[in-house]
Amino acid sequence: MRVYLLALAAVCALHALYFGRPLAALYLSGAGPRPEALSALAWLRLPLWVEVEVAAGAAVGLGVVGLSRLLERFAWARAINEDFGARFAGAPAWRLTALAAVSAAVEEVIFRGWLQPQLGLVSAALVFGALHVPLERHHWPWTAAAALMGLVFGGLYEALGSVTAPIAAHFTINHFNLHALARRGREEESP
Repeated sequence: MRVYLLALAAVCALHALYFGRPLAALYLSGAGPRPEALSALAWLRLPLWVEVEVAAGAAVGLGVVGLSRLLERFAWARAINEDFGARFAGAPAWRLTALAAVSAAVEEVIFRGWLQPQLGLVSAALVFGALHVPLERHHWPWTAAAALMGLVFGGLYEALGSVTAPIAAHFTINHFNLHALARRGREEESP
């Protein structure tokens, strides 16, 4: 967890350099009344393009989550989900959400914000997939899915010109799927 917290700090710094504003700006809306605790952050008004990119990324992410639920009809997908579910069964919800947020931010800044402009869309997606190769051979469809998602995230980056939408999509997918896997793992552990 310490490694991820250090990575998150690095991503926050990179985000501030890349966009010229803190990462917290992604999570605060510029409309409506603010709680008093956030009044000191009133200068963090989000431009409409950030809100549009977050919404677009979340919509793509929700579509992928729905597709992953449909894929559970196949035995290979169920087997992967059972294995991963067992790994996340004991994790508290906050840790799963933190893992989803940090992995999305770190991977998208690295792969879309840094590698894709240098290597191109397809090459960056293939490297992304290659870094998701598991040890177990029956998990290899997950690697193919990661490469395909690299193309989707890269397409969002190309279409919208920033890593905001890919981060939102990646977080949405990881958040919902990690929580579903953990729930599944807990149900399988219960008699």
